[in-house]
Amino acid sequence: MDRDSRVDAYIAAMAPPVQAMLQHLREAIAAALPDAAETIKWKVPHYTVAGRNVAGLAGFKAHCSLGIHGDKEHSRYIRIGSMADMPGRHELAAILVEARQRITAPKP
Repeated sequence: MDRDSRVDAYIAAMAPPVQAMLQHLREAIAAALPDAAETIKWKVPHYTVAGRNVAGLAGFKAHCSLGIHGDKEHSRYIRIGSMADMPGRHELAAILVEARQRITAPKP
């Protein structure tokens, strides 16, 4: 996955605990979605595959979030207040791979 320097700047602007959480999520996304493009959309980091939004990150004062794109039935918002709240790498990978498959699948 190619890195976007704007995402570097976004993460660097956060408080150190939030930086660590965002960096962890960024690395998990890069591992699970090596073909994803990293960009900034709606002022926050996003990850796209084949031009389709798969996931987005957002940092706040004392927490961060991982948003999984999709329709109302499949979209998810995971709020992470500390590294202890962070889903495991295998869980994150499964969530991201499933989202990629669903979002990039041909529409009937």
